[in-house]
Order: sequence, then structure tokens, then C-alpha cells
Amino acid sequence: DVEEVMTELNKVKNLVAFDANEIAKEVKARANMVLLGASAPFLDIEFSKLEEAIQHIFGRKGEDVVNSNLAAIRAGKENAKR
Repeated sequence: DVEEVMTELNKVKNLVAFDANEIAKEVKARANMVLLGASAPFLDIEFSKLEEAIQHIFGRKGEDVVNSNLAAIRAGKENAKR
């Protein structure tokens, strides 16, 4: 059941749990971008490099797409800190 799963998950070091889908809806992006942001504090890469990569990868899709993806990784990062 859910309680058993949560009990086991809470044993994991550096557990980060939040509703990525809800955050993605708020920033009009996909949950995978929120999860990328949440993983950022645990990766050996500067966050500014992730932001640059988002700008480069999504730049041809327009400023709105870039901004929503940047908002998503930033929101994920902030939720991971909590």
C-alpha cells in the first residue's frame, strides 16, 4: 500500500518528493523539465550550464518555450531544496 511505499522511500538518502506534474502545469512545461531541475543539485554540472543548454536546444521553438522550460527547471530546483 501507499504507506508502505512511502515508509521505504523515506529511508532513501537525498529523497526528493513533490508533484512534478502539478508544477509543470503551473509553468506550462513538461514534468521531465521539472525533474531535470530537481536533479540539478545532485549533478556535477553548474545550473547556469543547464540554463544555457535549454536556451540552445529550445531557442528555435521561440522565447515562450524557452522561458517555460527555464521556469520548469528553476521550479524543480527550488522544490528539491525544500
